Amino acid sequence: MNTTELQTRVETYFAQCDATRRDVTKKDGTVSVWQLPYTFYGLCAALGESAARLLAQSQGRGAGARILRCALHRIAAHLAERALLGDFPHQMVLPLLRETGFLPESAEEGERVWEVRMDARAEELGR
Repeated sequence: MNTTELQTRVETYFAQCDATRRDVTKKDGTVSVWQLPYTFYGLCAALGESAARLLAQSQGRGAGARILRCALHRIAAHLAERALLGDFPHQMVLPLLRETGFLPESAEEGERVWEVRMDARAEELGR
């Protein structure tokens, strides 16, 4: 598939997940936002590629590899944000981040630091 088709399929995948977004009222009366989460295997299914092939392609060079790396970063950011907001338990998110290569399989492989930055709008919302 050419890079234009790849970009279209990737954006369609994210748009389909975003289209499921809705407000859910919890038992305590608070409102939470639910949506189908972005996942590595969801992206694989949308692109019709195996997980191993998609990861290998993302490590290459060129526009297609860049598109895939950006998609994987978007998935990782989405999962991390949802965990930080308390929507997903970290026990669920960590294995999903390992699948995309953002966390090592074991501590012996080295440590990674997650830095959380909030833009001015997010800081205002947090007040």
